[in-house]
Amino acid sequence: MRKQGSALYRLKLVDSELALEIETHLSAARRPIEPDDLETLTRDTLWALSHEIAFGKAVAIGYAQVLANRDRKSFAVFRAAIRKAGQKGPTIGKIFATHLVPVFLSGDKQLVKLFLRTERIMRRKGTYTLSGPLTCLSKLLNEGDVSSGHAFLELLCNAYDRDMTYNQSLQLTYSLPKAVSDMSPQKRPWLMAALSRIIKIDLGAAECFLEGLKKGLAYLHQKDLDRFVSMGLARYARDQKRGCRFMALGSKLSQEICGAMQVAVPLSQIQNKLSRYVRTRTGRQIAIRPMDQSAPGRGQDRGTSGRVSSDEGAIYLPSEIDVYASQNANRNLYSILVKFESACLEFGTFDFDAEKALACFESQYPEESRAIAVGPLSPDAGASELGRFLNMFEAPELAAGLFNIFEHARQRLLLSTYYPGIVHRALPIMQREMIRIMAEANGNHVLNQLYARVALDMDATSTQYLESDLMSDIQGIQEAVIPDLDAVPLVETCGVSVLRTYAPIKKLLRLLRPTGPDQPYRFSVQTPFGRILKLQGHFHVNPNLNRLAASIQSKLRKKGITVYRMDVRKKLAQNNAKLSRQDLRELIAAQAPHNGMVRQISMHRLEDLHHEDGFDLRNQTQTEEEPAVGSDDRVASYHEWDFRLADYLPEYVRVVDRTVKGVDDDFYADTLKHYHGLIHRTRQAFELLRPEGMSLMRQWHEGDQFDYRALIDFALDRRLGRIPTDRLYIKRDKRQRDVAVLVLVDLSKSTSNLARGATASVLEIEKAALVLLSEALAVAGDRFALVGFSGSGRFNVDYWRIKNFSDQFDHRVHRRINAISPLRSTRMGAAIRHAANDLAVIQAKVRLLLVLTDGYPNDVGYKQAYALADTQRAVFEAHAQHIFFKAIVVNIAGEPNLDALYGKYQHTLISNIPELPDKLLRIYGSMTRM
Repeated sequence: MRKQGSALYRLKLVDSELALEIETHLSAARRPIEPDDLETLTRDTLWALSHEIAFGKAVAIGYAQVLANRDRKSFAVFRAAIRKAGQKGPTIGKIFATHLVPVFLSGDKQLVKLFLRTERIMRRKGTYTLSGPLTCLSKLLNEGDVSSGHAFLELLCNAYDRDMTYNQSLQLTYSLPKAVSDMSPQKRPWLMAALSRIIKIDLGAAECFLEGLKKGLAYLHQKDLDRFVSMGLARYARDQKRGCRFMALGSKLSQEICGAMQVAVPLSQIQNKLSRYVRTRTGRQIAIRPMDQSAPGRGQDRGTSGRVSSDEGAIYLPSEIDVYASQNANRNLYSILVKFESACLEFGTFDFDAEKALACFESQYPEESRAIAVGPLSPDAGASELGRFLNMFEAPELAAGLFNIFEHARQRLLLSTYYPGIVHRALPIMQREMIRIMAEANGNHVLNQLYARVALDMDATSTQYLESDLMSDIQGIQEAVIPDLDAVPLVETCGVSVLRTYAPIKKLLRLLRPTGPDQPYRFSVQTPFGRILKLQGHFHVNPNLNRLAASIQSKLRKKGITVYRMDVRKKLAQNNAKLSRQDLRELIAAQAPHNGMVRQISMHRLEDLHHEDGFDLRNQTQTEEEPAVGSDDRVASYHEWDFRLADYLPEYVRVVDRTVKGVDDDFYADTLKHYHGLIHRTRQAFELLRPEGMSLMRQWHEGDQFDYRALIDFALDRRLGRIPTDRLYIKRDKRQRDVAVLVLVDLSKSTSNLARGATASVLEIEKAALVLLSEALAVAGDRFALVGFSGSGRFNVDYWRIKNFSDQFDHRVHRRINAISPLRSTRMGAAIRHAANDLAVIQAKVRLLLVLTDGYPNDVGYKQAYALADTQRAVFEAHAQHIFFKAIVVNIAGEPNLDALYGKYQHTLISNIPELPDKLLRIYGSMTRM
């Protein structure tokens, strides 16, 4: 690093951050970096920086990446290309320095030549053609898809090496990268090859083909697609219009031919049916999603090529299946995979507790537990229990592979007990696929053999690929673990089996270790259709529950009370992140042998724990009991959107509809006095809305003013020699207003805080705004209702009525506004849904829902991304009921996330009352214009 530092000294003087980034790249170099190469990097970077800063940075990073990953000869070729491009201008130089890097790092010399040829062809059309397509190329190569890189460059050559207009070239620059990005990675090379065939003939036909891909051509096999393209081109040669319709699947004939050829089944076609099955079987809202939509970090585990997996909230499947030669067989395979994956949810795979597994192992096999050497459990409170368990081992990948085997075996045994029909029909399909996998792997894989024998119950005649002594070892392991899995059907039994078999399996793998540098499947297991458990910390949708459970466990342990973390987490998950006193008693009683006399702990003792230093259960858990409802209160239940499931939780939230009791207070009168001038001005402005609204009627022979759009059409028609129309006027039609407005006021505890830059609280500003708005609406003559909302938890969302649509605006409403005060939390989605239902029954041409709030929803189990997604969905549902929505946000200034919450144009900010009239009139006038 000292030599690097001295060589890059001049560059550090110019841009120290850039020099540091270069050193980071070079520190991972596969070979020692020569001082001459560092000098070249510095000199060329300074040369590029003198032309343009962005060009210089691209050169520096590109040179560093190539130096770190390629030999000196490749670096010299790369440098020559960059220098040559840079002499044509900094824009071309930057493009080369950025996008030639992944081409060189691929190590494919033919790809480099093809890149240079393609760039020359595209640059003839203009430099604007390069950025988008080459960015797409870099993405493909960075993903390691070199074959798609070749096909894409060939496609670009064929597309741009022809005469075309500027608009056609511009369209290609946008459409080709987008089309390629949307293609399935497995099919991408030959889909691009088919597109190249068509684009050589005509650009218009290529656009039709891209349309056909969206409608179903992408689901054809390569040979079938080539045959379809040949048929389309033959028709195109005879009649271009019919040929385009054929390739775009715009004719009945083309749709029938495509349907007859198609064997692949897209997940989207049967997604709802599979979801209904899982919901019926498990009684839970479980989403069915494509594997490529799994959350970040939930992708393939190390050493696996998983295409089917699950977590607490979803089952992930391939976006399409084309394993078999018929659609029915492929559709049946989807059904089989979902039936097997449902076992993870039904039989407690995600309830695994690492401490419980270790305790079981020590109690059942004390001799073995003393002999095995594993590391300690990770203290990470947010990690999954299975991730903590696997990381105890020297080779976590091997432990993960073993856990996959034993857990799939446990699930098979339980399925055989509860759903023997599923096993009878589906297990032979899994076994045949496993035989194919072992044949392709030459059978020389211990974990594959173990999976076949243990997880799929395959006999010795189907798995004779290993030497007899190794087969006997596997037979011994099989006989050792199956009784445990069968006798004690708890998921922790799989952890015990991993602890018992890890050492002997690792010994077998050493005996079979390949002699070459590549060691495929050393610690992994290949499963039928890529069905795996997503390990290493990605079981759980909500890691915050892990942390809360760990915190509760730790606090109880300090008091000498033993509970298992996953038992606590299950209670929290069942009760919306809350834990009642009864739940705590049940957890303690479940571990009575460990807790001794503590299991007799009284409720009074539990209450005492709350007040002891360092243990406040009230800060960790909350009671889940549903609050009492008054005799005059009305109750309604609503669904809630869970973005993690991509589905609704039915009848999940209870809204209690109440009426505010008025109080004698001076607030309303004082507000009228304090803002007398402001209220007078607001009333005058709203009086202009009162008599009638206006609607514009176009294309009249006479009217109030010219219609400028009609005048343009008139001039164009005259220029083209046509007879123009004489309907050139706009006429305003006056009609009575028909508007209903519901004002929903946030009464959460946070509204008691001072507004940003103001001396009044948020609620005081909201109440004053309510007074101004009520006075203005009464003058305008529009029907309106006033409602407040707050609550605590999903069973107690309070909906406080201040004025109904049918109520007179009189002193009773004034007294109710006086009574408004900060209450509890903000479960906004439920309040918006209840308010929208109130508005939906009102007969009006314009229905408007105005929300006065301090910003963001927040409640127990209703926070951050979850609350944001549900509120967004509630606003969308209001729009679907033809209700206009607008949020007036007090306090938060310049917060960009409000765009995501309410919509970019559906909220406005105020921090004090004088801002309100102008903004309110502009909002209200535009949204109630008829």
